[in-house]
Amino acid sequence: CHPSLLLAEAKAHGLDLPALSLLVEDRPAVFEQVKAATGCNDKQAKLLAIIKMYGGGLTTWRETFEPHIPEFDSSALPWFASFSRELKEVTAILKEKNATIWQKTRDQVNRQNKRNNTTKDPGATLLANYAQCIERRVIDCVFSQLTEDIREHTVYCYDGMMFPKRFKITP
Repeated sequence: CHPSLLLAEAKAHGLDLPALSLLVEDRPAVFEQVKAATGCNDKQAKLLAIIKMYGGGLTTWRETFEPHIPEFDSSALPWFASFSRELKEVTAILKEKNATIWQKTRDQVNRQNKRNNTTKDPGATLLANYAQCIERRVIDCVFSQLTEDIREHTVYCYDGMMFPKRFKITP
């Protein structure tokens, strides 16, 4: 859901993000391109965008699976290059518009990297936190529209809701 939420937010601010749009509006076309360029399967293709959104790259993605996806010519995957540029663009805007949050996020991630001997990307953390905030606003809106009898039997957590099977939820 994060790609869809980010695209809606980008459109609301006048950003044109064709690779993200393609991912949201025609996922099968993106996955077919990834599979054709890399030889991966459907499940693996679906994870590429998510891994990239949260700070990974092609190497991280290839090494996520056993057996690893073999190396390939990344120029055979133009969608991924465009998607990566768009994520950098969005992250740069978030850094600029949210300087205090960016500084705190960067410092926290850098401390964690030093303590844990990791190389997590602070920009990816900022983007993930932003997407989670949008997600939370959507969930809050949906929850507020539920009737009282349904709300009292609903488990509401940070990133979703659980409803008892006996309730028939209709839009």
